[in-house]
Amino acid sequence: RAWDRVAPATQVRLSMAEMALESGAWQEAIQQAREVVASAGTGAAPAWSILGLALIEVGQTEEGLSILARAIELNPDQAVLLHQRRADHWLERKEYQRAISDFREVLSRSESAEARQRLAWALWQSRQLEESLGQYRQVLAGESTNRQARMAVATLLIELGRGSEAVAELEKLIEAEPNRPDLQAQLADLVVATEPERALKLYLTAIRLEPERVSHRIGLGSALVR
Repeated sequence: RAWDRVAPATQVRLSMAEMALESGAWQEAIQQAREVVASAGTGAAPAWSILGLALIEVGQTEEGLSILARAIELNPDQAVLLHQRRADHWLERKEYQRAISDFREVLSRSESAEARQRLAWALWQSRQLEESLGQYRQVLAGESTNRQARMAVATLLIELGRGSEAVAELEKLIEAEPNRPDLQAQLADLVVATEPERALKLYLTAIRLEPERVSHRIGLGSALVR
């Protein structure tokens, strides 16, 4: 392999760059990785990954992203990790379509519940609600106790106007976490028009758990009127 023919001193620099990246010494990682790339070129594929990631960390985003794209080409065995890191960067910048593209690439190469959940979030933020819902449900298919995903499913169903399905999801959440007033109140909001007596009990529970929240008392008043 090309890397086996690289000078030992260059291999030492790569090890130093890796240690600097792991310890958060970004400038040191950049310096060492640049020297490796300068001496070994594409034969030092790992150095491109280190350089791209470290440049992004210090705010040299455009150059870092350009180098990271090259690193993905040179490091097929690291593609999942590099796409994941780049997707996380896009999420931080709220560039959701780019994040979606990278998360899709991650999932095309390796199943990851975390990547799928983050893809679902990016889809939600870009208002692709039906697909977001489907991705969250896939997460739940593998992790039925994932409360964050179940809460997302319930909220998305509400946004999509599918109230009866949302009620079922919230009931599961309340069964698992009976002492969360926000869940009690959210379910009450959904059923107050059709089941005011049930909503009344839910709002009373929410008030008992969180007496300072005014919105629970407003909901209670609505239930009493109905």
